[in-house]
Amino acid sequence: MELRHLRTFLAVAGTLNISEAARRMHVTQPALSRHIRDLEYAVGHPLFYRGRGRLRLTAAGATLRRHGARAVAAVDSALQQARGAADQGAAVLRVGYYGTLWATLVAPALQRLRRELGRIETRISEQTPAQLAAAVRDGRLDVALVGPINSIGTREVVVIPAVTVDTLVAMAADHPLAKKRVLALADLRRERIVSFARHATPGRESELIAACRAAGFTPKITRKAVTLPALLLAVAAGDGVAFVTRIAARAPHPGTVFTEIAPPGVPLTINVAYRRDSPPAARRLAELIAAAARISGQTGRPAPAPARQGRT
Repeated sequence: MELRHLRTFLAVAGTLNISEAARRMHVTQPALSRHIRDLEYAVGHPLFYRGRGRLRLTAAGATLRRHGARAVAAVDSALQQARGAADQGAAVLRVGYYGTLWATLVAPALQRLRRELGRIETRISEQTPAQLAAAVRDGRLDVALVGPINSIGTREVVVIPAVTVDTLVAMAADHPLAKKRVLALADLRRERIVSFARHATPGRESELIAACRAAGFTPKITRKAVTLPALLLAVAAGDGVAFVTRIAARAPHPGTVFTEIAPPGVPLTINVAYRRDSPPAARRLAELIAAAARISGQTGRPAPAPARQGRT
């Protein structure tokens, strides 16, 4: 078994989607499937339940994911320290993001940081909000956007509130409400709602449910998606409506329209987290990302400050 086999397995275990994992690992789907088969042969047991196009971890798979993530993190840490020893002159920041927030928030913040501090080496990774929170908590990332998560559960991490985003409602182009320019949230009380899976975006569904209940109804959440493209595809197919950010609405969305929601709508909180033991530039980058979020014309209003872990 090679380390790449384990990295491939962790990508599949994190997404439970072969095509998405192959895209993230920059390999073909047949090559990825072959890695998983080789790893299952080495373990001696199946790692996934396969059925109806869906994947679930077996007990062996769940155990390997837990211990394998630690092993990969240890290797990455060793490599990181070795690189740092070889190049003391450059600050190395491991930065994570999700969805479409890279171009809008992270990239401008990195550009400004380089103008301020000069030479900075970065390693960028796209993951789900849940994976990002775990990576910062476990020391595999220095800075990350963590979505609607107010606590990561360790004093080694500081969470900076960035913004509360005003969302839009996405619906199929032929939906009866699609021609309306503005909708009240209560107009959607009878609609099926497509939401992101809880394991991928912890806290987001809770915000959705709270907003709907404040409008006088409990949402009918009928389908879960792990990625934004999967969410928009389900909406275009008529599986229900969904709530997305204005930033997300920039993504390709054939067959889907986006409509304004009258205040207070369904707000979404975005936070930035950084580790205390990261290079000093990590804290500055987190501050710059939060600032970029606040001044962006697409992100809404400043978020209320959640309880932080320790003192900043």
